[in-house]
Amino acid sequence: ERELHEPSHSWAIGSPKRVMAAPIAVGTIDQAMLSHLRVRHAWMRAAFLMRSLLIIDEAHASDPYMTEIIASLVDRHVSLGGYVLLLSATLGEAMRARLLGRAPRPIEEASAVPYPAAAAGASVEAVEASVRRHTATEILGHQECSQRVLEAVQAGSAVLWIRSTVADAIEDYQLFDQADVPVMLHHSRWADHDRRILDTRVIAAIGKEGARGGRVVVATQTCEQSLDIDADFLVTDACPADVLIQRLGRLHRHERRRPAGFEAPRCLLIEPGELSRFLDADGRPRGSTGQGWPWVYRALLSVQQTLEWVRNRDAIVAPDDCRELVERATHPDHLRHVSEKLGGRWPLHWQETYGQEAAQRALGQAGLIDWSRPYVDALVDEQHYTRLAEGPVTIEVDLISPLDGSRIERMPVPASWLRRVPPDTPTVCEGQRISVGNVNMIYGEVGLVRAGCLTTFA
Repeated sequence: ERELHEPSHSWAIGSPKRVMAAPIAVGTIDQAMLSHLRVRHAWMRAAFLMRSLLIIDEAHASDPYMTEIIASLVDRHVSLGGYVLLLSATLGEAMRARLLGRAPRPIEEASAVPYPAAAAGASVEAVEASVRRHTATEILGHQECSQRVLEAVQAGSAVLWIRSTVADAIEDYQLFDQADVPVMLHHSRWADHDRRILDTRVIAAIGKEGARGGRVVVATQTCEQSLDIDADFLVTDACPADVLIQRLGRLHRHERRRPAGFEAPRCLLIEPGELSRFLDADGRPRGSTGQGWPWVYRALLSVQQTLEWVRNRDAIVAPDDCRELVERATHPDHLRHVSEKLGGRWPLHWQETYGQEAAQRALGQAGLIDWSRPYVDALVDEQHYTRLAEGPVTIEVDLISPLDGSRIERMPVPASWLRRVPPDTPTVCEGQRISVGNVNMIYGEVGLVRAGCLTTFA
């Protein structure tokens, strides 16, 4: 009877374009965004969606391109009589104003808005915080951070060490492993099968019911939001304030006994040094060996303001400090003023940053459906995407999982690695080595890497 009535795969996965027809549909924001882009079946997605209460979680986690599409989605949904609930712990004034269709407030007014709060249109009601968390925060060099972590592990502390690039995470993982520190590695460049294994292992180590004990989990952004993990001690790359607040949310999430010295949450930021050295003559950011974060968080003014705020205090108190901290790091007018005050290459960086954002907003607008035109005149272009960032390209492989020995038949590869490779280029696998044209890779104990990038595989 079970076999007769239960399908082999879920209905939503079997037909994603009809998922919005369900009474309760759960998915990524991309599924809702597709209802407003000039792609096939957008009208059907939009028709299904208009019946529902639309809830958008992590509303802040959008680039300017995505924000334009989401703002159009929200505007039309409300105009048709629908309701939209936006959830965010770190929504800045610039994005809030765009989503609400009004001009941004000055930073002084924006910083004075209650936090946490529930807002409906122009009405804002403060909400009493259930927890007030005081996180001791310092900025130290990489070597001193490593030493603090060794001491924390010896004291029985569970440490979460977050780097912003896979290369930096792998390098630090190997350093801890060579020092005989109990260490785990978690990032995005794994086959789906192995990624699920890693998720399970990390949760088993530092999840709500985790084994705990002295250990380090070295990770990238993959451990920043999606996993319910609970560290005693956090070390993180330099990053913008909204990202830092998300990472602090991995500290002391659950009530439990903590090792001596870690009864209260503690965080270290890895000192990046003088930030202007990451700027080219035209103001464009560039990462360097061991400091790859500028490739990921390109708005260096946001990082500069976050670090300056932390340097002038010995702790971050949530939620009391969150509003001011986020606004200082995200408010465009404030950042322009900061760039002019700093001088040098910083004004060029502000122009480059917000010039890029203007271009992304224009691209987002270009792909939107013009609902004022008849359907027969609609322009459908299946090449419109919900995100501008280059995602992975999945290739067919014949590999063995380095984690449990299972056969791996599909591997996500960063699109940037294959940018110069023709689409019909065959994939060749020899053991754990993968070749696609002149791109050579190895899949091993640290995930997928470019051949020659790690001495471990020489």
